[in-house]
Amino acid sequence: MTEIPASFLLNPKEVFEALGVSMSGVSEDQQARIATFLAKSARSLKHAIKDHERGISIESQLASALSLTSEQASMSCAPFHQILQDEGKAYKVHKKESDESSSESDSSSSSDEKSSSSSDSDDYTSMAEKQVPIAGRIRKYQGKFMQIPFDLTGATGVTQAGNLVSISSTTTYSIFFNQQFNEGVWRIYFKILKNSGSQIVIGIAEPSFSSSSYMGNDRLSMDYNYGGNAYQNSQTASGNKSYQTNDIVGFEVDMISHRIYFFHTFQQQPVCFTNVPAILKVGISYNSTNDAQFSVFMYKLKKPLADPTKSPTIKTCQLALELRSSNEDLHVNALRRLLDILLLSPQSAQTIKQLDIVGILKNFLSSEEEPELLGLSVGMLMILGERFGISGKKHCRCACGAWALVQIILSSDEVLSRSGSDQLCKLIESEVEIRRALLCTNFIEIVIEQLNIGTLTQNQQSSSSSSTSSSSQQQSLEGQSTPNYIKSGLLAVVLKLAEGECLGQLSSLIPCLEILMKCQEKELKGKAGLILGRLHMEGITTSCSSKKENEQNELIRQLEESNRIKDDEIHRIKVEKDRLNELNQKKDKVIRRKEEQNQRRISELIQQIALNKPKQDSKSQNNANSLTGEIPLSISSIPGTFIKEDDEFTYTSTADEYKTFTVNSIITKGVTKYEIKLDRIKQFIFGMMKSGLIIPNGKYANELSYAKDSMIFRYCGRVFQNRNGTSGNQQMKTDDTVAIEVNMNSNLRTAILFINNKQQPVFVSGLPESVQFYFTIFHKEDSVTAISLKQLKSPTSTGILGAKEVKWT
Repeated sequence: MTEIPASFLLNPKEVFEALGVSMSGVSEDQQARIATFLAKSARSLKHAIKDHERGISIESQLASALSLTSEQASMSCAPFHQILQDEGKAYKVHKKESDESSSESDSSSSSDEKSSSSSDSDDYTSMAEKQVPIAGRIRKYQGKFMQIPFDLTGATGVTQAGNLVSISSTTTYSIFFNQQFNEGVWRIYFKILKNSGSQIVIGIAEPSFSSSSYMGNDRLSMDYNYGGNAYQNSQTASGNKSYQTNDIVGFEVDMISHRIYFFHTFQQQPVCFTNVPAILKVGISYNSTNDAQFSVFMYKLKKPLADPTKSPTIKTCQLALELRSSNEDLHVNALRRLLDILLLSPQSAQTIKQLDIVGILKNFLSSEEEPELLGLSVGMLMILGERFGISGKKHCRCACGAWALVQIILSSDEVLSRSGSDQLCKLIESEVEIRRALLCTNFIEIVIEQLNIGTLTQNQQSSSSSSTSSSSQQQSLEGQSTPNYIKSGLLAVVLKLAEGECLGQLSSLIPCLEILMKCQEKELKGKAGLILGRLHMEGITTSCSSKKENEQNELIRQLEESNRIKDDEIHRIKVEKDRLNELNQKKDKVIRRKEEQNQRRISELIQQIALNKPKQDSKSQNNANSLTGEIPLSISSIPGTFIKEDDEFTYTSTADEYKTFTVNSIITKGVTKYEIKLDRIKQFIFGMMKSGLIIPNGKYANELSYAKDSMIFRYCGRVFQNRNGTSGNQQMKTDDTVAIEVNMNSNLRTAILFINNKQQPVFVSGLPESVQFYFTIFHKEDSVTAISLKQLKSPTSTGILGAKEVKWT
């Protein structure tokens, strides 16, 4: 067999995956030869095409290189003639453009020239570049198609064949092109061919970024994920379009202006990163990736092609990150700059909406926030409202304008405050909508609030001398008093409002105005008098207002009293209902327990009657002989977190703590059976102990101090003796009836568990000569009832399949 030349050794699997050809059923040796033939053919075709450009027939070149007949060579060349014909047409279309740009030279470095696999001819389009959709191809006068492989050092489960990258790995890793970007402009596209739910992102990082990390989670990297978000240092910039399988996404990396633009299906996206580091690397991050594939296309551009006006978030994205930052010192400055962008660039309103800036600003609208931050936030929201249009524009705009002037009136600067009052009065006079807006907003409430501050102080000043404590209170209130110039400015606005009609909204001011009539400040007193006079002329008086208020207060009081009586009655009924329910539950429990006892006694009587009848088989005879008298129950326990039902052996836990209950009867001979009903359990222990053993509260039998002298049938189905466990029994649960039958007559001295009268396979042998029954409960509300302790004439247990013996050691 002829040896394959070493210079043509290829990975057949990668070759056929890149070509999209299935080689199912073809042997590895045949695959290797086909791959070698394709490699040789590709080289021959390359030289044949170049010779064709020099006038040498491509048919003769192929016939000679591949040992083909003339007919075979002619058939093989048909597709290439079509390709050359298409390129000729494209050449004519772009010839003029190429002539115009002939003065522009490609400044690519020598390393870039070596890494590029494009043809030496400017008119030639490589097979790799033809995989780029026409809409995304960069014209040759604008840039050059490049093929730069990935650096796969340290990566597992990653292969590259041409521009096809395949990933199948369970580790977190990042792979990058083996060239770093520190100059020029680069357009890089990634086509997602296959991704079955894998966590893969494309991204850009600084050279020091570790390949074993996932991009976007630190300040050294950023990523563009499937949801359309750009992550950098775990901060999110939204606004880009999301992508999925068969989409083409990528970047324009502009190392001239140090910006990164994003592209989706060759369309520029709104998010843009600025001030990027001087050196970058581009690649893919993946995490637990199963069978993912990408095609990668790269161009080195002669100049930037991205349009900065299409990505107005060059600064906005960074400012949004600062506004979301937990560092409060960044917020005011970031909001100032963002407001500048909104004012200077109206189209940025759409991007601000996409970045959910409104959602950020709502956090700054609290009265506890810094005043400047609150004011900037309100201003931003008002401008955004204008950008997107306000329904009912005239009234809303008037309300906004009036409210802004009210804020000026409340200023701590007297000159500014008085100016705001004068301008608002002029607006009220010239704009009817301003007057309506003030009467419809909470302006009147603000006036009342400002006039009431310090009112008590003023009343005290006009009254007779008071005590020392009263004087102290007066000084405290004086410190809180609103300056008179603010009160005067607000009263001037109210007076201007009172010159119109429909003054009912102003009636709530009357109590404050009447107090001001008694103050010493002439300006305030005069304006208050004019307003009261105007209101009285309209028939609005204090008595009418007070009467209405008193009627409302009385109605409220009556409603509150009625609600209180109803609430008390509802509470009483609920308490009585709960008491009756609890009483009924106790009665039901007692009745149910008595019914069980009666049923048990009936069964025993039936068995006793059966003793006097002839027996047909040995099994019936055995059961009849096993019956005997019942032993009176007597149970000991250490007082603790449990309660015991009166006249019953029902024990209920009141707190999480181990509590052990021991049957006082000491078993030394015969067959004895102890039966218990599990009323409610989460955790339960049932077993035998050496007589005289005492287990204190908070401890249980399997602890080191007690394990040697006890054995456990645990609720989970395991059996323990001296801390050695064996599984195999059925699990015990609420409402089960469980019993232990001890046979001291047997040489083995055994303890066998029954659950709902069914014998369990795992039993204990070799019991001490003197033992006692016990059970242990732990969880709050766990409840157990001891039913009976009986002496049997003979054991009811039998040999069963799968029995396991646990020896007492």
